[in-house]
Amino acid sequence: MFLKRNGETCEHPVPGFPGLLTDSEQKAYTEALDSVEKFLREFNEGAAALSAVEKQLPKIGKLVAEPAAEDMESVTIRGQDSVWQIRHTLYKSTRNELLLCTREDGQEIKYGIVERFAHNSVYAQLNGNTDLLMTSNQLSLLLQDYLDGERRNLQNFQKDIEVTAEETLAEKFPSLDHSRVVKAISARCGEQTSAKNGQAPGEKQTRNVRVRF
Repeated sequence: MFLKRNGETCEHPVPGFPGLLTDSEQKAYTEALDSVEKFLREFNEGAAALSAVEKQLPKIGKLVAEPAAEDMESVTIRGQDSVWQIRHTLYKSTRNELLLCTREDGQEIKYGIVERFAHNSVYAQLNGNTDLLMTSNQLSLLLQDYLDGERRNLQNFQKDIEVTAEETLAEKFPSLDHSRVVKAISARCGEQTSAKNGQAPGEKQTRNVRVRF
């Protein structure tokens, strides 16, 4: 037996959301989803990258501790003269890749995370294809700062998606209670990576992992 809200039957399931939407809510959901579809793809790509780095933590320390080979691929940072050796690919997609790199700085080794974009991407054509995201003289500190920063970025990004969806709903469905629709849209954050990682819908994609080597 279906529940009712405002005289309408709750009968429409949507990914990641535990409840059922009414006809009016389903119509609003479809409209709002179109307005944030691009942002949801970007969010889920970021969540996938973060998850990929977390899964590799146990082996990264050992990999980077090995001496760098002379023929190891290097990358030059745009706008700088610094050349970094690529020690490990943390994440790779059709759009970009995250590279864990090292370089000698005097008597010490510096660690860095470099984002390299596809050469044919719009970003690379306008800005160059490499960005040095962060550096440290301690590998564990570098990875911890990256994980913590990306978690904060994803949390803020999810809030921005909710605000954008709410603005669309307020403009096109001013008389509708938007709360459940916004929650249903927000539930799409991580829904795609849930399926890939075998996680249940709604399960959190990131954990407070502490980096220790």
